[in-house]
Amino acid sequence: MLPSHNSAAAEPFENPCTRTAEPREPREPREPFFVRHPKAKRYIVRVAEDGSVRVTIPRWGSKREAKAFVESQRQRILNEQERLERQRASVASACSARCASGLEDEGTRRASAAPPPTGGPARFAA
Repeated sequence: MLPSHNSAAAEPFENPCTRTAEPREPREPREPFFVRHPKAKRYIVRVAEDGSVRVTIPRWGSKREAKAFVESQRQRILNEQERLERQRASVASACSARCASGLEDEGTRRASAAPPPTGGPARFAA
């Protein structure tokens, strides 16, 4: 039997206009998270929207080769993390400007709260 959905326990709506963009210093990529996948045919590096890095290792691959692949993709990973950081900052500044000027009412804010789709996580494959 499936558990019933309790709407009171669900997380409340998060308004991006109330979030504050914290300035971050340029940094090296976070330690990647390695995942072995039996159907993977190549090494794949994904950069999530929060900047975390996931490396998919094929069944025949090794962690040493995966680390070498990440090292070869380091500049692309950093570029993607910087792009995502700029995107978060621009969304936060646009929201704060609209909210501060009073251009939006509560209904409009709820309808436009979700950021535009970015096409999913960045993927680099070898």
